[in-house]
Amino acid sequence: MARLTSLSVKFVLKSSTRLFDGFTFPALASLDIEAEEGFCWIHPEHFYDQLKSLRTFTFRGRSGDLLELLRHTPSLVTLQAITYIDLNPLLFELTATPESNPVVPKLKHLTIRPDEWIVDESPSVGLLATMVTSRIKYRHAATCPLESLTIFIWAVLPHGNDRLNLERQLYALPMSKVEWEIGNTMGS
Repeated sequence: MARLTSLSVKFVLKSSTRLFDGFTFPALASLDIEAEEGFCWIHPEHFYDQLKSLRTFTFRGRSGDLLELLRHTPSLVTLQAITYIDLNPLLFELTATPESNPVVPKLKHLTIRPDEWIVDESPSVGLLATMVTSRIKYRHAATCPLESLTIFIWAVLPHGNDRLNLERQLYALPMSKVEWEIGNTMGS
C-alpha cells in the first residue's frame, strides 16, 4: 500500500493493531479509526512505525494507549479525539515545558470531545488553558502553537457565574479560532 495516503477503519468488535501487521503505509497522511468496543495496541511497533508521516488523526472510541500512539506521530497537525477516556492526561502531554517539547509538537488543530454521558471525563478548562498558553510561551523550534480548538465540555455547571467565568476563560485563549459546547450550548 505504498501510495495510500488516507485510511479509515471502523471496528465493531474489539480489535487490535495486529490487523495492520504485514502492511506498510509509507505515504499515510490521514488516519481515521472508530472503535466502538475498544482498540488494543498489542505489539504495536510495526503499526507505530507507519505513522511517522501522519498529519491528520481522528480517533473515536476507547483506547487506554492513545497517548502512546500519539508519541509516534511527530508530524501530526490535526487531532480529533472523540473518546470515552479521561482526556486530562492527553492535555497534560500536549503541554510544553521549558525543558521539553510536548507530545505531538506540530499540532495546530485540536478537537476534544469526551463521551457526553460521562461527566467526569470532561477536560479541565484550567489544564486546557495551561496547555494552549504553554505551546506559545515555551515555543521550541519543533513546537507549534495551536491555531484552532474545538472542545465539548459536558460538565454540569451549578451557577450562571461559573458558566460565565468558563466562557471568559475560553474567549481569552490566545488562538485564532476557539469553538466550544458546554452541555448543549455552543459558542465561538
